[in-house]
Amino acid sequence: MSRTWFGRVEDEPLLRGQGRYMDDARDGEVAIAWFVRSPHAHAHIRAIDVADARRSPHVLAVLTAADIVAAGVGNVARPLPVIGRDGAPMRVPHRPALADVRVLHVGQPVVLVVAETLAAAQDAADLVAIDYEPLPAVTDLRAAIAPDAPLLWPEAPGNIAVDWPGPVPDSAARMAAVEQALARAPHVALVTLVNQRIVVSSMEPRGATGRYDPATGGYTLRCGSQGVPAMRDQIAGIMGLEPA
Repeated sequence: MSRTWFGRVEDEPLLRGQGRYMDDARDGEVAIAWFVRSPHAHAHIRAIDVADARRSPHVLAVLTAADIVAAGVGNVARPLPVIGRDGAPMRVPHRPALADVRVLHVGQPVVLVVAETLAAAQDAADLVAIDYEPLPAVTDLRAAIAPDAPLLWPEAPGNIAVDWPGPVPDSAARMAAVEQALARAPHVALVTLVNQRIVVSSMEPRGATGRYDPATGGYTLRCGSQGVPAMRDQIAGIMGLEPA
């Protein structure tokens, strides 16, 4: 009996080196961007010294938060609007493209190095000196919402962005009925589930190539994404551009 297999068809050329990766999409001369990232989960930035990095060979630019602000880059936090319990909106603090006063997670970008080659960008990044003052941090969800937990965002008391009841409309009557059902139940089980951090396993690191055309004022971005309009609109909002 014959079988028809409707499996994945895109993997074989990628595994054989016949695919098209980010580094294959070069169009003319390309500059390389490399981020200096935070080694701390929570820390105050006392000082950043990029003088040596800027003097490093083949370096085109070394940018900090001050440069990003001067360029008009806005809040990079662009979550989908979600309404929480009792109609409370999601709290969306200002999240800078490069950390300015504090770092709030391991790997947060602090300095951006742009150079003519990847090696030159990496070498210059090693010359960036950042003075951190480590601050208390928590990694457990229950500890993060405890009354005495370190507060990451002043705009989000209790470290809670939104208390989301789920897709079912929230109402006092519905919650009262749930509480009454639990009170009448002969047994109540409390279960705590710990889930691993779920991430994609890309065949190449996340990356993108961008190009600006001064003749038309247009931008071209090549990146891995699940939707063009959302990506376009978010970047336009961050950079203060018209989506068109």
